[in-house]
This record gives sequence, structure tokens and C-alpha cells, in this order.
Amino acid sequence: MGDFIKNLSPELLDLAQLKAYRYSEIDNKTGELVGNGFTYAAKVFSLSQNAQINILGLDNSRLDPAIVYPIEYNTIDDLDSYNVVDADDLHAMYLTALGTKKAVIDSGTVIKDQIRTAIDIAAVNAIVDNR
Repeated sequence: MGDFIKNLSPELLDLAQLKAYRYSEIDNKTGELVGNGFTYAAKVFSLSQNAQINILGLDNSRLDPAIVYPIEYNTIDDLDSYNVVDADDLHAMYLTALGTKKAVIDSGTVIKDQIRTAIDIAAVNAIVDNR
């Protein structure tokens, strides 16, 4: 039903369908914002699924004696890089990535909660996703 709702004009939807349509808009915007990456040490890094897996893996193994620092970590556009100096730096970078993604997701949840509690179409339409 989600694709059906996405293809309809929002003016033709009942309250439940409009809410579902708006949730999908918020999810799309959240995905775009996550796609903008995260900033650490004044550089922007990817938050793609692959990048998230990579940084999680690095963070989980940061104390492994086989890890040789510094670790070169490319920016989102691969035009620059950052040299992670040690395990603490790597963990701080990971926490920044995690915090950035969580903040973006949480900001979408706040708007979805407003839509959930909206009692009519006018109230749903008055809610703006200005993230």
C-alpha cells in the first residue's frame, strides 16, 4: 500500500493515508540527511551503510594490538582523509558518527510523533519538516 499512497496526490488521501504519506516523506528526508554524513575534525565523512559497518568494525577492534596507528580514513568525497591517531581518537570519531545518525533519526521521530497526535488533515498539513 505504501507505493500506492506515494503515487497519489496528498489532497486525495484520508487522514490515515495522509499520515502514512507524511511518514514516508520524513523517512526519505531522514535518509537524505544521514547521507550528508558526519563531521569530525572539521572534515565530513560518509554515513552510508558500508561506512557505518566499517567504522563500527574499526571501533570494535580499536584496542587490538595488531592495529597500527595512524589509520587513514577517507572523507565522504574521497578528496581528503583524516589520520586517526590512536584508539581514543577512533572511538571519539565513532561516537560522533553514531551521535550524528541518532540525532537525525530522533529529529524525524519528533515530527512523526506530531503527525501521530494530529487529529485531522489540517493539523497534519500544518506540520512542517524543516530539518
